[in-house]
Amino acid sequence: YGIVWRDNRSGNADIWLAVLSPDGTKLLGDEQVSDTADWSIRPAISWSGSAFGVTWMEEEDQLVTTSTPWYFDAAFVAVTCP
Repeated sequence: YGIVWRDNRSGNADIWLAVLSPDGTKLLGDEQVSDTADWSIRPAISWSGSAFGVTWMEEEDQLVTTSTPWYFDAAFVAVTCP
């Protein structure tokens, strides 16, 4: 199983991933998925059978004035499960 969340431990709102066994034991350490100066929010996750797909929203540069200051971003994280 995989879970994703927003975390500020890096000094910015970024998306993190953890891989868990069926009993909830963490199989891999927390992995930082997003790493930008913008805030990352609303993570979602899917499993392909060999990798997790993670999507989230990124805040645009604060200097840009638009009616929709958020855009989608994504990453595919290869995970080998025991």
